Order: sequence, then C-alpha cells, then structure tokens
Amino acid sequence: MNLPVEWQLQPSSGLDTVKVEALSFSASLRNLDLARQAVALFPNFGWPLAALRYLVPVFGVADPWERELALVWGAGLPFANLWALDHVCLYNLDVPEAQLERRAK
Repeated sequence: MNLPVEWQLQPSSGLDTVKVEALSFSASLRNLDLARQAVALFPNFGWPLAALRYLVPVFGVADPWERELALVWGAGLPFANLWALDHVCLYNLDVPEAQLERRAK
C-alpha cells in the first residue's frame, strides 16, 4: 500500500476524514480477511472512528457485500457507502442498517 506516513495520524494528515476502499479484496479476490484488514487500517493507526468512512463494493447478488458491510459496522465505523448503488437498485437488494443506539443520552 502506498500511504504517506503523515496520514497514519489524523493531526499530521491535514485531513478531517478519510474513506477507505478496497474493492477488489472481497469482490474480486473473495477474501474477507483482506477486507477486514482494510476496515481496521485507520482505526489501528489511532484515527477516531467518527472520522472514518468505508466504501463497500456491491457487484450483484453473488458478491459478499453484506458480510463486508457487517465488518464495517462491527468495527464501529459510522459511515459506509455502497458502490455501485445501481446494483442495489437493479437487484432490489435489502441493505441492513447499523445497530441503532437504544439508550437515551
């Protein structure tokens, strides 16, 4: 991976948020272990979860996108985008939501 050392920490990165995409890991390679590593990359660097986004590949019904989305939610990342959304619409896929906070604050 080509990643500037400065991006490993949010203060030195100059970025407010970062979106990770590893489309080939689950879609082409069918390797959820690699996808799990991609999901955990910036949290492992110490970035705050609120500053992280993840792009989940959706390429038809045979793609393990739901499992990768579950990895994102399980890691506590607050935002996941689906790519390509037209496949979600074309195949009328149900998109699971992250667990809602049920406690009053």
